[in-house]
Amino acid sequence: EKCLQYCVKILIRIARSRHEFAVRINNKRNLLECLIRQYLPAIETNKQEPCYLIFKLFRILASYDVSINKNLMSLGAVAKAKSYICSQNDVNVNLLKLQIECFRFLRLYYLTTGDEDSFNELFMALRYFLEWHYQNLDFHQANHFLIRTHASALLYLIACSKIHISFSIYAEVFKMCSSKWF
Repeated sequence: EKCLQYCVKILIRIARSRHEFAVRINNKRNLLECLIRQYLPAIETNKQEPCYLIFKLFRILASYDVSINKNLMSLGAVAKAKSYICSQNDVNVNLLKLQIECFRFLRLYYLTTGDEDSFNELFMALRYFLEWHYQNLDFHQANHFLIRTHASALLYLIACSKIHISFSIYAEVFKMCSSKWF
């Protein structure tokens, strides 16, 4: 697992350095397929924990252009991110890290592609997490940094869409959170 993390961190640094290098990584379809297939398993299988750094890599790659986003979607990265966000497993540190990167990746994906329709699939999960943060997060107290980061990434994902206009129940929960936090 450590070896995988180190390798993905190297790929992240390479991808960040130049657009050309990000495109080369994106063109390595076998590499990306292997990362998704082998190291992003369904959470329910409990065989191994998904590597959150892979979504960080995807986010960096996707930040360059829409064609990379489309490739990642065709490989199933967007579907995997959605499945991790919709997971009903117990919230733990690894799941929080994974969901933070999924929130960030999907936010970038939605902003660059404008694919608002697939965002609707996340409505109930995002609402659940907003309510969870409403119950468990107080920005005035010293909560764990990871929980605050999770809430922040969640709010940024929500802010990139028009979902708050479409669903009145969602807007009500957001209003309660805003009143409590601000």
